[in-house]
Amino acid sequence: MEVRVISDWEALLDHSRAWRDLAAAALEPNPFYEDWMLLPALRNLGTGKELSCVMMFEASPARSLEPALLCGVFPIEHHRRYMGLPVSAWSIWKHPHCFLTTPLIRKGYGRKCLKPLFDWFTNAEGRCNLIEWRNLSGSGPFHELLVNELSERGTVPFLSELFTRAFFRPMETADAYLSTALSGKHRKALRRRAELLSEMGRVEFAVVEPGADI
Repeated sequence: MEVRVISDWEALLDHSRAWRDLAAAALEPNPFYEDWMLLPALRNLGTGKELSCVMMFEASPARSLEPALLCGVFPIEHHRRYMGLPVSAWSIWKHPHCFLTTPLIRKGYGRKCLKPLFDWFTNAEGRCNLIEWRNLSGSGPFHELLVNELSERGTVPFLSELFTRAFFRPMETADAYLSTALSGKHRKALRRRAELLSEMGRVEFAVVEPGADI
């Protein structure tokens, strides 16, 4: 597995096609780390931060005439001090609009990606004493991989915070959901706003399907 650490966001554009293929075959989905969402975030929210994107590639002899297979994407931030202490650290990057930090890893390549990632963190190039992972799911395939990797390295993680995330329960129809999620007063106010908008021009409501132009 080849580890490439990229800090030039324009260079990441060269991997957009492979990146989307990875997202479609990911062990766990995370739209916050897909190219269409992460690249604008890096360009617009990363000013003044030491950010990099670690990409894992596998070059297989059976695919010698094809580009190396993109198997993992890990956006990371370097901290020269951590929580006021003179300790260097890396964290999986979480910007203000990112609510999940599960990396994109191709199915079947979890162990192959995590081992070289932690090797890089702890070698001279990564120069890391501490790794912080924020807003990571407490269950699921990646969490299991992470726990196993830390266990094999004899590393004991420290859990600083645990909380329950909101869960969306769909109902039979959108109207049925809104009738329970919003008060009658709130629904009336929304209808009134729609009426005011319709006085200014045509108002339409549409559902954006997968692959459509948002």
